[in-house]
Amino acid sequence: MIFVDGIQVVEGLPFKEHLLPSIRAAHNARATEPDFERLGFALAGECDPHSLVVDESLSPFRVSEPILLENFTRTDLDLFATELNLPTVEARVALDRVWHWTSGQPYLTQKLCRAVSRDRHGRDIESRVDALVLQQLAGRSALQNEPHLMHIHRRIVRDRADHEVMLNLYGRLRKGMDVLYEPDSRQQRKLLAVGLVLVRDDGRLAVGDRPARGRCPRPAGPTATCRCTGAPRPR
Repeated sequence: MIFVDGIQVVEGLPFKEHLLPSIRAAHNARATEPDFERLGFALAGECDPHSLVVDESLSPFRVSEPILLENFTRTDLDLFATELNLPTVEARVALDRVWHWTSGQPYLTQKLCRAVSRDRHGRDIESRVDALVLQQLAGRSALQNEPHLMHIHRRIVRDRADHEVMLNLYGRLRKGMDVLYEPDSRQQRKLLAVGLVLVRDDGRLAVGDRPARGRCPRPAGPTATCRCTGAPRPR
């Protein structure tokens, strides 16, 4: 088994036209070369697979099995309770508040739980979690200091082909406008890949988590309408 991590960087490689089709060719070779049955590939990363291969007939993703990493459920968060260094009741309240902010997004959930476990201020537990969110995930400083947010920021603003369309779409969602999920939309798939949006049960798009509502990069083009100034204040 060959593991290829960070598959999203293929889009910027000079030999991208050859790498993924070669993986597909290795799969196709199983029909005539039994030894290729022993060879498998695992491609990991955050990407829109359709944007990585120009010719869909040569795409390894057409013969692969996708494994999606889902958000934590609220029940999943209970596993963190013993690591928060809090009494049982306060730990439950803290996890409720973490869930309120992150909707179970794995990275943000673990980051906040770690911060809660190290926090020793005397405020009530909900206020403590809210303060940690504003300290670590709010405002423009987070785009320079928080690795996860920096990564998302770079992925959006450096996408010369689609960044204005993505920002306009994201701005519509932040304003509460209904947007139906369209699987054929390249821009929607890219926003889904970086976790800024999710698909609700009713088939509409929604902002992925509460901090995400304030961390959208400022648009660079005159036609982009999203204007983001910071994470929302806790309620």
